[in-house]
Amino acid sequence: MSFFGVTPLVCYGSTGHHPDGGLTDSPTDSTGHAPPGTVRKRTQSGIGRFSKRKGSSYERHIVKLAAEVFKGIDWPWQRTPRSGGWVSKKADFANMRADIIVPDTVDGKEIPPHLKLFIECKKRESWSLDQLFRMNEDQWGPYRWLVEAGSKARGRVPVLFFSRNGYPDLALINRIWLEDHGANGMWPGAAHQQICLNWLGLVVLTAQRFLEVVRSELISALDIQVKEVPSEGPQFGR
Repeated sequence: MSFFGVTPLVCYGSTGHHPDGGLTDSPTDSTGHAPPGTVRKRTQSGIGRFSKRKGSSYERHIVKLAAEVFKGIDWPWQRTPRSGGWVSKKADFANMRADIIVPDTVDGKEIPPHLKLFIECKKRESWSLDQLFRMNEDQWGPYRWLVEAGSKARGRVPVLFFSRNGYPDLALINRIWLEDHGANGMWPGAAHQQICLNWLGLVVLTAQRFLEVVRSELISALDIQVKEVPSEGPQFGR
């Protein structure tokens, strides 16, 4: 089902209820329920709530993925309150406008400027890789999202994490950044994990791969000693 470009019609069975809400008014029977088989339109407010929940879930997913890659390093990423719409005068203005807050210090050490990331996350169905061969590059959704992130980054490094149903988690980043900070040979790395968009000066690679590059660069730049994290064995008696 696509919510892009058209207003979908959805049938919800005999009661006409929908778990997401946001349905338009339609005829009901004496019990207040829509007749069986009634087709109802999803309103813009309902689509908005669904999209917001999907976006929030994806941000949490990326935070969890980062925690797994940075295990043993005190560099916890976290979702920004109100998902990038919250601004605090006491904190880094640009960082607070991102979807995910990336701390500027690790174990009390200031991270170098090229690791001060501005993270945007998009889990949407309106894009695909094959669109790159059918449209102008500046019309491609992920490109436009990264440009938008760059306009808010204020000196931080814009990075887009994005995906859609059936796709792996991907990262879109400036090619020069990866070439300059490739962490001792991790870039370019495995060819099957990246796509070079030379005409845009950008690179698409798996989110996992990008986070591994950042981890290696962080350890190298700050001479970090990664802490041993004991594996969690089976829990009994709970």
